[in-house]
Amino acid sequence: MSWLADTDVIISALLWLLFVILCSTVISFELIRQARFGDLPLLAAMVLLISVAGGFYIYHYQKRLLRNHTRSLALIGLLILLLFATKIGAMLNQSFWATGTAVNAAIILTIAYDQRFALGMSIFYCLFACFAAGPATVAVESIVKYQPANISLFLTMAAGAVPCCFCLKEIRTRIKLLQVGVLAAGVVFATASVLGLLTQSLQPMTILNAAGYHAGITLVVAVLIQGLLP
Repeated sequence: MSWLADTDVIISALLWLLFVILCSTVISFELIRQARFGDLPLLAAMVLLISVAGGFYIYHYQKRLLRNHTRSLALIGLLILLLFATKIGAMLNQSFWATGTAVNAAIILTIAYDQRFALGMSIFYCLFACFAAGPATVAVESIVKYQPANISLFLTMAAGAVPCCFCLKEIRTRIKLLQVGVLAAGVVFATASVLGLLTQSLQPMTILNAAGYHAGITLVVAVLIQGLLP
């Protein structure tokens, strides 16, 4: 059990705990504001369980992060910042922000790490973002309905993140990222449209309009990151 006394392991455990605390705070912001304190332990437990799984994934596929604390902090900062953006989008009733942040995470992680790690962490992020998106109010025929985040949002986010992870093995030209962005946007539009038609009793044009927002932000994120590449 000498590894428990390893300074790097202790620091990594503290960083993991920091992520759990920050992630729980961001995700539960609306519950705290609404004084729904009874739901906080359940939400914190869910974040904890997903974080444990994510920690094991990092240990198996990017063990160097246990000793490179700067990169660990950068990863935590990236995920928390994107979750915060997702929460802001949810508060503004803009659920497509979640898709944009998922694509953002997938592209950055694929560039910084390998495809396998980026894919796994992107899926973990989509789980967190689905909770961060939280309950949303949707205007339907002049009536405001209250809808919780569901599997449809998760699948839409994953539809944008997965193509980016698979297709960005190498970026030799600037046009590469734009091509991947167009592909991911197409997949997102098709996925969001089909899921909307299957799960929501809305007008088809309303569903296609929402799918267009998800696809549009996917392409916008790809263009913005392309502009930031050296």
